[in-house]
Amino acid sequence: MTINEIKKQVYDFIDADDTVLVIDLSKVDFIDSSGIGLLISFLKHMKNRGGKVVLEYPKLGVQKLLEMTRIDELFEVKKRPEPTTGSWQEFL
Repeated sequence: MTINEIKKQVYDFIDADDTVLVIDLSKVDFIDSSGIGLLISFLKHMKNRGGKVVLEYPKLGVQKLLEMTRIDELFEVKKRPEPTTGSWQEFL
């Protein structure tokens, strides 16, 4: 599937009154400049409609790329909760 095909599918999926586009990145292992461009395209589309894009659960490598490129500042990014191993109170 090409970038243009993905873009068309997503745009066709968005209803006229939608203001939030949620993109689940939990199964994305790698993102390149084309993928970042696609995300920016979605963001522009939604902002023109008064909406926003939420990126959910990026894997660590994708999350680090978003942070290094500061793309994470343009989107709302929902990270997976960090697993806990206990509390300090258990050791006191």
